[in-house]
Amino acid sequence: MKRIPAVIVALVLGCAGTVQAQSQKPVRFLVPYAAGGAVDVYARGVATPMAKALGQPIVIENIGGAGGNIAVARVAKSAPDGETFLFHNMAMATNPSLYRKLEYNPLTDFDYVGVVAHSIMAMVARPDLPVDNLKDFIGYARKMGDKVTIGDGGVGGPTNLCALLFMSAIGTRFTIVSYKGGAPALQDVMGRNIDLLCDGTATTSKVIAAGKVKALGVSSKTRLKSMPEVPTIDEG
Repeated sequence: MKRIPAVIVALVLGCAGTVQAQSQKPVRFLVPYAAGGAVDVYARGVATPMAKALGQPIVIENIGGAGGNIAVARVAKSAPDGETFLFHNMAMATNPSLYRKLEYNPLTDFDYVGVVAHSIMAMVARPDLPVDNLKDFIGYARKMGDKVTIGDGGVGGPTNLCALLFMSAIGTRFTIVSYKGGAPALQDVMGRNIDLLCDGTATTSKVIAAGKVKALGVSSKTRLKSMPEVPTIDEG
């Protein structure tokens, strides 16, 4: 099979305006996807130690929709007090090329703080899909074509890019079903409402271990120590 590049998710903290002096006001983390997805998981993982270090509470706000652009625009228009942060992924870089008009300028409306994490992606299927491995799935997918449904968390994000790369690699077009984040898409895979999803292991690893989805492969070059039984996509 044509090699699929590993999809790395760079989660970036971007704040509106210049950071000001510390206060006791709550710090806001705006996550541009539904609660429970990979970006949300990382944001909450950072929020607890950061709140302790700052001596300020941190409030997570999940604002999904428009491939993350609604939340990004809200941060861009917020007061430049250094207390409103955008916790985003690679869509911050890709969306300017995918949307004709944005209500923000990613180059001038934000102060970029840093990269928080890189995430390996996992391709998972509904538990009753009639395949047992990636090789079998590719044969099934080529036979079924656009009858196969694959979810994503919004156009331009890592779940969407992974879906497009996978379809290109196997030469088959699926029907893409977009959600306001990876979490509701994953729920629909577990609920047998859609067939497939490519999402970060931060959220997929637990449901894979619980047998709630079928793991077809991970996007890393080698198998993950945390899931040694799951092959890489390249192995298929």
